[in-house]
Amino acid sequence: MNVYVESNFVLELTLLQEQQASCEEILRLSEGGKVHLVIPVYAIAEPHETLARRHRQRQRMKADLDVELRQLARTTTYAQQLNGFQNLTSLLIDSADEEAKRLEEIRERLLKTGEIIPLEVLTLTEQPNTKECMGSLRKTQLCMRLFFLISSNMGWRKAAF
Repeated sequence: MNVYVESNFVLELTLLQEQQASCEEILRLSEGGKVHLVIPVYAIAEPHETLARRHRQRQRMKADLDVELRQLARTTTYAQQLNGFQNLTSLLIDSADEEAKRLEEIRERLLKTGEIIPLEVLTLTEQPNTKECMGSLRKTQLCMRLFFLISSNMGWRKAAF
């Protein structure tokens, strides 16, 4: 049985979100040869950008918080209350590093067990109704989700990485 997944599947596993256990079970079934996991290459690449964007956002937030906490620490009545906040700002960066490490581990598992559908210009232009999808990145993302569902019987080869 083919099981088609997309970038949210990868993010659930990486970020240990609500559906992580179900996604992990699907991945284990694939690793055990009980199901055939099919993943568009974009679903492997997109989570990297998502995590990079979140990391940059957390770095900005940490920098802003550090400035405010330093200002508050100058006031003697607040200085003692601020001790726990230093751990919070470190957590912002540490969590991003842990997520990046988990993403790499998940990516390795997916590449070992899944069939990666390549993204090629030819793939996009040969599919029905795809020319309308080329206008914006958002439309292309939505169309890619449609392509990998429609194209399941077209004999996609496993992408070399």
